[in-house]
Amino acid sequence: LTPRPDTETLVEAALAWAALDRVDGGGAHGTVLDFGTGSGCLLLSLLAEWPDARGVGVDISPQALAVAAGNARAAGLDGRATFVLSDWGAALGDARFDVIVANPPYIPDGDIDGLAPEVARHEPRLALSGGADGLDAYRLLANETARRLHPGGAAFFELGIGQADAVAGLMAAAGLAPLGLREDLSGVVRCLAVRANY
Repeated sequence: LTPRPDTETLVEAALAWAALDRVDGGGAHGTVLDFGTGSGCLLLSLLAEWPDARGVGVDISPQALAVAAGNARAAGLDGRATFVLSDWGAALGDARFDVIVANPPYIPDGDIDGLAPEVARHEPRLALSGGADGLDAYRLLANETARRLHPGGAAFFELGIGQADAVAGLMAAAGLAPLGLREDLSGVVRCLAVRANY
């Protein structure tokens, strides 16, 4: 639930796309979906920059959703942010969005115990565990993202180290076209952007 500098890369990528495309501060109405919202930091950061946008954050953890809702109230964004208890998009019906963001669990299970102690010992394992290769969540999110994006919409995914090619392949197999990659401040590729290709 702790926002980290790596995640800023994803927010910056989404804001840069929005400045050039669909959702901007010039009055465009946009809809944002945050898969695995956790504390709500991604969704709330985007809504703070897009005053006409509305968003939905989904998470499987009721405790995380309570934190996200409290953060939305504290930021004065609770009127534009809705939080839904859901396993990815299962509870969203046929809803579609202009922008999708996700910082899913992407740590390979065998690497979790070797993380910094403040992460390995105190973060919920559910928020870290990406399965044997770290890609389990992306496998689920690829088709779910393709189903949820409006035509021309874009999605932004935080990546683990060395995962860009594999995740891009999963997204392409779901029919999503690449928009680009973005590096964090350390020069590590941390964000993949894709676009609805329909």
